[in-house]
Amino acid sequence: MGNHLYTLLIGSNHLANKHIPQALELLENTFGIIRCSSAMLTEAINMPNDFPFVNKAVCVHSTLEATEMIAMLKSIEKQLGRCDEDKQRGIIPIDIDIILCDKKVIHADYETKNYVKKLVKEVCLE
Repeated sequence: MGNHLYTLLIGSNHLANKHIPQALELLENTFGIIRCSSAMLTEAINMPNDFPFVNKAVCVHSTLEATEMIAMLKSIEKQLGRCDEDKQRGIIPIDIDIILCDKKVIHADYETKNYVKKLVKEVCLE
């Protein structure tokens, strides 16, 4: 098992001022946050409502492989109240996605959403 550098994108369009700090605290306690971007407000895209999102990017180290990391992040989302019923209504208390693993792009949003690239660049050291 190697040590991986993950760049994550955190988003919320429901009580973001509560859920984003809670997610950051859980990530810090689980992995230790290396760097955290500023917050960015973005409009809802392809959602059943127009609730805007607050987004942040963070970098963490973990020995977990990507599939294990995704499972861990989904567990954190559930701890913070994410459920399928709310998602269908466009209510997203928290969304945590892996954007980069060891600086390799593994999520399409990096290429398709400019705000993702901008936030990731804030936390990635070249």
